Amino acid sequence: MLESSGVAVVAAYLLGPQTDDLSPLATLEGAGFQPAATALVLNEGLIEASLPREEAFARILRHSAFREAAARGAVPLWMPRLLPAAEIEARRVLFGQAAIGAVREGRKQTALGPFDQGRTRAWLEAMRAELAPVQSWTA
Repeated sequence: MLESSGVAVVAAYLLGPQTDDLSPLATLEGAGFQPAATALVLNEGLIEASLPREEAFARILRHSAFREAAARGAVPLWMPRLLPAAEIEARRVLFGQAAIGAVREGRKQTALGPFDQGRTRAWLEAMRAELAPVQSWTA
């Protein structure tokens, strides 16, 4: 109904390494909500830094809900870990602002240091590359 009215339907499932994170996906897919534009976003920021991502997400990647969604065309995406995420959140700035050392107007706070600014720029580039397969969904 939405698509026939010109509204694009996009489902984005944000997944950590716990199989419980698949519950919304399994429930909605089982109920028939299966938009062609479906992203399965695996958040590397939620895993131990010492574990390879494929190992940390092994149970998710082999779970039937994940496999069935991917088989029907859902796009798996990896969200890389952002090391200064906590600092960015504390400053309440956008990622692009953090990448250039901006601070919120009227607030007494320091900008991210040059290394964290560089890490943020690298993360933004990695996110752009990772999201390239679904870029057409925003058009």
